[in-house]
Amino acid sequence: MNGNRKPKASSHPGSCAIQHANPWGDHLADFLTSRKNEGCDHDYTERVRVRVEVLLRACKWSLVRDINPNVFVTWRNNQTLAAKTLNHYLDAMNTLLNWLQRQGCISTNPLRCVGKLQVDGHEKVRRRALTDNEVIRLLDVAGPYRITYLAALLTGLRRNELRLLEWGDVHLDVPRPFLSVRASTTKNGKDATLWLRDDLADALRSIRPAYVRPLARVLRMPSGTTLAAHLKAAGIARYDNTGRKIDLHTMRHTFGTNLSRVGVTPRVTMEMMRHSDLRLTMKTYTDGTQLPTMEALAMLPRFDAQANTVTLATGTAGIVGNKTDTKMRSQTPAPEGRFVSQTDTHDQPRSDVTNPQIAAESRRLSQSDTGSPERETSGEGGIRTPGDIAATHDFQSCTLSRSATSPGWVVNTTVGATSGWRSHRAGVETLS
Repeated sequence: MNGNRKPKASSHPGSCAIQHANPWGDHLADFLTSRKNEGCDHDYTERVRVRVEVLLRACKWSLVRDINPNVFVTWRNNQTLAAKTLNHYLDAMNTLLNWLQRQGCISTNPLRCVGKLQVDGHEKVRRRALTDNEVIRLLDVAGPYRITYLAALLTGLRRNELRLLEWGDVHLDVPRPFLSVRASTTKNGKDATLWLRDDLADALRSIRPAYVRPLARVLRMPSGTTLAAHLKAAGIARYDNTGRKIDLHTMRHTFGTNLSRVGVTPRVTMEMMRHSDLRLTMKTYTDGTQLPTMEALAMLPRFDAQANTVTLATGTAGIVGNKTDTKMRSQTPAPEGRFVSQTDTHDQPRSDVTNPQIAAESRRLSQSDTGSPERETSGEGGIRTPGDIAATHDFQSCTLSRSATSPGWVVNTTVGATSGWRSHRAGVETLS
């Protein structure tokens, strides 16, 4: 009679009858099968399995109801692993427990209240970015691994993503070559499209076999020993004087650092790095020692006490414009000590223009605008707008934008021989 009784459900939070009937092995096997059916990579599922089994043995959890957050925290406090690695163990266990909760096997995740360890400042492995000269020397001695390093440097792909790249993911015979990175191979589990620069596309074409098997792997992956030999041959120390090391993941750090160096905006850099947190992009994957801080300092405003003016560093010797505006931007102190913006008009002297070529160009534009025999009133339906449009056969356009590395405004000017229109604002326009 007693043998026909069903086991009572435990009052312990997060327990249910199925936990009494099924050992952990069945739960884990069902979970891993589910993840594989969802398209997760084999390597990922294996890492989760190993970490979960390590925790089950170390914490002596034979049933789900045995899981106790205090036991996990005690185990974690006694480990010598890096904080990031210990967070991976917690993630693996939480992934399994959250899945069990969705399946109705448990009511809540017993480890939901356990927080992650702080990673910043506690990294066991600190990396640095390679300099341009070091990259050139490394590629020169890399032999058949050169294209692997180049792909890492120009795409930011992680080691496992590089290793799992297949020819079916590489699209070279299109106007804009690109890589299709499959969700099953990425760290965040999302598909990604990565554009290929011409030199990397040419390098991939050079190793593409005549008969391409879509599932064949593309790149040859170097071991740690192989990379160390390449670094030694290139005369590059694997560790610098602060203990930062160089490994294959260093190429990803170099990719992020170089994006910042050339002035790519942080949001675009984050997108190209495929990060979900801008702080990770800017702090961890940008090597501050290689940023052009000295050049940035030179771009700051210069304060001339004798002339009692502040000249903004625009890099254009005073010409600022949009729709081919030609005006000067300077600041003079107001009586209260504030700075007010001044804009020169055509009949005002330009005492602060010192470049003869710029002054001559300014006078030419002024004369052509005021002396043109053909002028049309802009606007529609007889409604005047603040400007005039004058016909010209010299196409010149100026675009005003902020540089990611410069505190001032940058003017990009394009001059062409094509006939077109030049638009000029007749009134005073304040830049903001």
